[in-house]
Amino acid sequence: MNRRLIAVLLRPGLYLKRWLFLGGFGVFIAFWGMRRIQDEVHKFPVKLNLQLMLIIVGAGLFLFAVYKFVSSALKYAGFTRQAFYRSLIDQRYLARGPRIVAIGGGTGLATILSGLKEITSNITACVTVTDEGGSSGKLRDTFGMIAPGDIRNCIVALSAEPGLLAELFTYRFQEGDGLKGHSVGNLLIAALTQITGSFESAIRESSRVLSIRGRVCPLSQDDIRLAATMADGTTLRGEAEIGRASQPIARLRIEPENFAVTPEVLAAIREADLVVVGPGSLYTSILPNLLHPECRKALLETPAPVVYICNVMTQIGETARFTASDHVRVVYEHTAPGLFDWILLNSAAPDPAAIERYALEGAVPVKADIDALRHLGLRIMAGDFLIGDVEVETAEGRKHVLRHDATAIALKLLPLCLPEGSPSILRSPPKRKRTPGGAE
Repeated sequence: MNRRLIAVLLRPGLYLKRWLFLGGFGVFIAFWGMRRIQDEVHKFPVKLNLQLMLIIVGAGLFLFAVYKFVSSALKYAGFTRQAFYRSLIDQRYLARGPRIVAIGGGTGLATILSGLKEITSNITACVTVTDEGGSSGKLRDTFGMIAPGDIRNCIVALSAEPGLLAELFTYRFQEGDGLKGHSVGNLLIAALTQITGSFESAIRESSRVLSIRGRVCPLSQDDIRLAATMADGTTLRGEAEIGRASQPIARLRIEPENFAVTPEVLAAIREADLVVVGPGSLYTSILPNLLHPECRKALLETPAPVVYICNVMTQIGETARFTASDHVRVVYEHTAPGLFDWILLNSAAPDPAAIERYALEGAVPVKADIDALRHLGLRIMAGDFLIGDVEVETAEGRKHVLRHDATAIALKLLPLCLPEGSPSILRSPPKRKRTPGGAE
């Protein structure tokens, strides 16, 4: 046995040694009773006598000692028995959950992941890596690494036990020369990248520290950037510039166009029971994950339902005055018709005060034009999926935003990926056969 482990077990005050000794004493008594039976079995028939009592008492002492030892060890590790057993049950239940792929970026993807992790641990988050603003942009320029911000948000969202450590990952310095605006999680991922020698290892270690349910995969390990051709023919480069565009975007592309997609992303899409796209900024969080031909092909070929979660509000600079069908049309124009099977829409009216606040930024609620969406071949999933005002920490400071209700969305999506043996009222209709040209 490892010497360090022995030293820990023998440390005074842990209430471990007594149960080790009691367990050993129970094993000794039980073994003694068995030996006496072996010695005397040829003399008379074995009945409920002293030997059997020794075995029963010894076994009882051993089991009791094991129970108390585990309880003390859990207490020493900071767990309660109830929390530990509940965690084991949750792990077994969630491990049998559906295989879900969530595609997007920004805070929208992280919001959805926080709900999906309550129904399954078989989650693959495909995250865009084109962020160039704030803390992520500074670290990207300084170290030549992949932007960590959206990935950090997803790791925290999938954490099994959100607590102080998860809060530490999201903490953003408000002052300090060189530190102001930086997120602790971004700095830790950057440090782990330097220590482990790869961004992939840094993600894996960060995920292990926060005990996440599922895995987080960047769209690509390559240094890729966004470029957009505007309505007047000019070109903007970089996510930050495109997000602040003052005129409509005619075409979006990624430079270089021949970048490599992370293989785990493509494999997860093909093997998924459900694929969820969005919510998030249409041009800077959603489309970057769909432009590559291999991603588009995998989404068209997967037998899983593909659901697009539409934004609650429009975004000035990207989707001003867009309806829900406008969002879908833009995706289809950049990829292929028939990419989505379903669209999930919020039908609840936001709080008037929130609408007024968004109006100051030029944003309005996204209109759910149902007929136009059905004309595009989409099945509609509408409902109250709005959680209301949420205070969040951003690089510009704290602000109130509207967010989707992640739990309500997860429960609404669950019937789409139930097995065939489930009640038909809960299961989704048969998957349509799609082709790259969009024909059914």
